[in-house]
Amino acid sequence: MTTEQQPEGFLLRLLGGHCGLAVTFWAFGLGVGIAQALLVGPVVRDSEGWPVFTTVGISVVFHVLVWVAIWNAASRYEGRPAWSMLARIAVALWIVGAAAAVSLALVAP
Repeated sequence: MTTEQQPEGFLLRLLGGHCGLAVTFWAFGLGVGIAQALLVGPVVRDSEGWPVFTTVGISVVFHVLVWVAIWNAASRYEGRPAWSMLARIAVALWIVGAAAAVSLALVAP
């Protein structure tokens, strides 16, 4: 029996799906995601120029990393296949929702 060696460093383990689907989805996808949205929302709402671009840029990078981590964790998940599939559907819906939000923000007055 061969065991796969996990990458060193927390971020590499997270991105590679080694932290588990439940932790990656609930803690980082929703928990940290909601906290991040609560922190970024006021900056975007009450600012103009570089603070908005900086916070939105950080938010985009964060979300892309979390989506990759969830997708990879779903690939490694060994439990019921429905959870893996539902996690991937959630990532796809998040991406569609983010694209729609960006589209609406670009056409807003």
